[in-house]
Parts: sequence; structure tokens; C-alpha cells
Amino acid sequence: MGNILMTNEVYVTLQNSINNDGLWYPSISIYFSGCDKSIKCPNCHNPELQQKGIGYKTTNKNLIDDIEIILNRWLDIYPKMSLCYLGGEPLSDWNRESVYLIAKYFKLKYKDKICNIIYTWRYLENIKHMKKYITYIDYGVLGSFHEENKNTNYIPSSTNQYIYDFVNNKKIQSIKKG
Repeated sequence: MGNILMTNEVYVTLQNSINNDGLWYPSISIYFSGCDKSIKCPNCHNPELQQKGIGYKTTNKNLIDDIEIILNRWLDIYPKMSLCYLGGEPLSDWNRESVYLIAKYFKLKYKDKICNIIYTWRYLENIKHMKKYITYIDYGVLGSFHEENKNTNYIPSSTNQYIYDFVNNKKIQSIKKG
């Protein structure tokens, strides 16, 4: 991992839980700072992360080290974990290289023990040109949150959103929470 980009700074907040971020698996959620959507989603889940520079300032390498400590503890209990990339916006210009490096590192090292999941306001047609950055992503929860389509019992949180299976190239409309 001698890549110079490993020292790039990124602002994040980490959370680990057995909540629904991980879809089918316990998760470590990485919340990236800053959203590049021009008109922010009303009632955004994380309005405090819409601005850049919020959270803990770290490097990609230090973030990977921190995640790995948590991950190894959880893999002693669970056979598979998910790493969730949320925000703010993980695919904004200033975050996407970090998402790529982190997802790549864990997918190559832990293989099938890791499920990489990205949450983005973008739809599939908006990320086709970002293929490199989603190479190691297994699932995406895609689309902007629409309050008028709110769906409290399912993931995604509004009916205009969907889950995309990047491994099998297919859309999954939603999954029941809990």
C-alpha cells in the first residue's frame, strides 16, 4: 500500500453496529464529510455531514488501520461483515478516491468475509462514469431521499431509491428492516 494517496486527508466518522446499514450483515459504517448534491435532500439523514471538513481528520492509511482493528474483533464473532460508505456523499470528488482505496484494501485482504456497501444520492446512470471507484463495491443503496416517498419499514428509506447488486448487475427494490 505504498501509494502516495494513502496519506491524503479525509474527514470521517466511524460507527460499528448490527443496525440496518449493513443490509444483511453487521456493519462498520464510514460516514464521509461533505455532500456535492446541489439541492440537498430535505430531511437528510445526516445534515451535519453535508458540509466538508466535519468529523475526524485522518489519512486513508490511518482510517484503514482503525477500521481493521474494529473489523478483526467483529470477525471473531461474525463470519461476514459489511463496510458501509455513507455521508455526506462518499462519491463526491473529494471522497471517492478514499472510498476506492479502502474498499479495495478490505476486499482484496478479506475477500468473501467483507461486503462493501455504498449509500449515495446518485442513481446507477449517474455513476457509470465512476466505474473505477465502485470496482470493489458489492451493493449500492442508490438515489436521493424523497420525504414524500418515505418508507420507514424498508431499506432504502424512500420508494424512489433502490439497492443495486453490482456483483450480479441487478436491481433489488428494497429489503425489510429488522
